[in-house]
Amino acid sequence: MALVKPYNEKVTLNRIRKLLPPYSSIMEHTYQNNLVGFMNYKFSDALLLSNKILGYNSYLKLEQYKLLLDQGYISEDQIKQTIIRKKGYIASETWFNKIIDYKDNINELNNKSLFSLQESNLSLIRKKNIYPKLFKLIGDFLSPIGKFPFEKDGLIESIIELDKKSYLSLFNSKTCKSFLLGKKPTIKSLLSLIVGDEHLYERYLFEQQFSHKGWSSYVYYCESQNNDKHKIKLEDFIILELLLELDFLENRYPEGFLNISELLENPLDDLFEPHANHQEFIINE
Repeated sequence: MALVKPYNEKVTLNRIRKLLPPYSSIMEHTYQNNLVGFMNYKFSDALLLSNKILGYNSYLKLEQYKLLLDQGYISEDQIKQTIIRKKGYIASETWFNKIIDYKDNINELNNKSLFSLQESNLSLIRKKNIYPKLFKLIGDFLSPIGKFPFEKDGLIESIIELDKKSYLSLFNSKTCKSFLLGKKPTIKSLLSLIVGDEHLYERYLFEQQFSHKGWSSYVYYCESQNNDKHKIKLEDFIILELLLELDFLENRYPEGFLNISELLENPLDDLFEPHANHQEFIINE
């Protein structure tokens, strides 16, 4: 298993911004190279990562190659000649058998959804419990015709002021209320409660933001415009979503809930590390 690198929030946010689809109006056509976020990797690694992180189909799966072999579209001689060129004659039979016998169960593990763990174990269904309030708040804050209280101060600052001066709070849990009464909460402080192990932070944030990539892209677009009226950052959007998640979990489980790392049965590798079991079979570059 690849060594998991320490969490770096700045790097993670820049990666998310880089890989989000570009936002444009319905009248504009925008093209983006699917590999634009992986330009600093080797081409073969970029293909693997685009499949692992974004779900793009790049290489055929080995099962598909095996089917083509069984159907006669690929011959054993073609495969063996390629292996001999890359690995030498002595090792060719061993490598051929490794390819034929390979089972891609590790990739299935590393593509496991962290959100599915929360749905099945904690009843956190985002379309029902998180998104309605999240998108309503963001929509009101960014509306060109509406007027969100304290909007010039920034999203989280506006939420804090709104909560202080309202009869009813947006949040019910003690932890969320304490965050709003004190210093502005950070992404890392919230992830430590929801996710636990910091090695999973980046994976969690990617799944979170790409589960509604249209909204995330629009927030990033607004951030890049430096609008004086709507001061919003992708970081604040993430903080608000994490606050809503934490609020739901603490309300549903007042005695405490299991975080992601406690629910996960097997460790996962680094999100931006091409899986070793895939990489060793890229022999025809």
